[in-house]
Amino acid sequence: KEIASVSNQKEIPFWDKEGTSNPKELILISHNLEEVKMIMNDYVGIVRSDERLERAKQRIHLIYKETEKLYKQTTLSYQLCELRNLLTIAHLIIEQSIERKENKGGFYNIDLIKS
Repeated sequence: KEIASVSNQKEIPFWDKEGTSNPKELILISHNLEEVKMIMNDYVGIVRSDERLERAKQRIHLIYKETEKLYKQTTLSYQLCELRNLLTIAHLIIEQSIERKENKGGFYNIDLIKS
C-alpha cells in the first residue's frame, strides 16, 4: 500500500477500499444530509427546549448508526464524508446545549426561563 507524505508530519496511509462497494443508493446519503439539517433547524435553533434537544439527540444518533454502517460498506465519497462531519458537529452542538444551564448570546432554552 502506498503512503501519502505530508511535509515533516507522520505518513498517512491511502484509503483502503478493499471490501467496500460503490453506494447503490446515494439517495440515502442525500436524504440523511437534509434530515440532519432539518433536525438542527427545528429542534436546535436559537430557541430550544429540553424536550427538543433530547429528541434531536435521539434522531441524530439513529442517523449516525445508519451512516457508520454505510461508511464501513461503501467506497468513500465526498457526500459520505460531509454527512459524517455534519453528524459530528450536530452531536457536539446538541451535547453542549443540553449541558448549558443559562440563556446567553445565541442560546435560548425556554425551559431555563426564570419565573
